Amino acid sequence: MIQRKHSDYFERLTQDIAKFFAALIGKNIDSVEEELDQAYHEWLKLDRKSLDALNSEELLSTLLKEMNLDVEHIELVAEIFANEGELYFNKNQYFKSKSKLQNALNLFEFVDQEKQIFSFERQSDLQKIKKLIAKINLNYKNGNIKNDLR
Repeated sequence: MIQRKHSDYFERLTQDIAKFFAALIGKNIDSVEEELDQAYHEWLKLDRKSLDALNSEELLSTLLKEMNLDVEHIELVAEIFANEGELYFNKNQYFKSKSKLQNALNLFEFVDQEKQIFSFERQSDLQKIKKLIAKINLNYKNGNIKNDLR
């Protein structure tokens, strides 16, 4: 019974996150950034800017060892990163997008390994992330995307 309550909490939080990102579409990037900072703090008690400064290995280590997050919380962080990466992709901020998507990919792969339970939703998220990263890489390789300095 306790496991179900725990699961329900994460399910509701995931739904709230989806609604939040849907509301961000169409807003200017400055207000999006402010709302993302607030969301990270409110949902996860994490400082978004500190997390952005970490590479993938440091990120996972920090989430596990310093912040003592469990696999459920790490999956939630991965979902937020994936949504944020897609949002930046849609706003043509490819450098930020790739960084967020790569971190999401690494976190999802960790969650996949730790949970050892197949999830169609997680696999779908992984494929979507990989496709977006591939588009960014292909476009940078072909010179179709100018330097993204934003």
